[in-house]
Amino acid sequence: MSLVGSGTNVVGHCKTEGSVRIDGTVEGSVEAADVVFIGKDGVMIGDISTRDAVVDGRIQGNLTIGSLLQLKATSVVTGEIDAGRILIEEGATVNVTVRTGEGRSQPPASPS
Repeated sequence: MSLVGSGTNVVGHCKTEGSVRIDGTVEGSVEAADVVFIGKDGVMIGDISTRDAVVDGRIQGNLTIGSLLQLKATSVVTGEIDAGRILIEEGATVNVTVRTGEGRSQPPASPS
């Protein structure tokens, strides 16, 4: 698993064949073949494309999730969501446009 630790700021495009955990700040885009985790102190400004995502922190951008997006009670999300399934815990702050089910776009099978 790749890690963007607390206090770390990354600007640009991050791509991994596995999973990534963001506890710092990323400005740009993230592509992960498996799972993107956004920790409680994590901030993502930009787009995410992955199979699954678990969000405890803040995201401002577009999310393309192939399977399951979990928004925890502490999450704050602004932008667009395109996901197979979405689980939103009570307390999550969500200001988004959502697409699920048939007819939605699909993320890349894996980063190239």
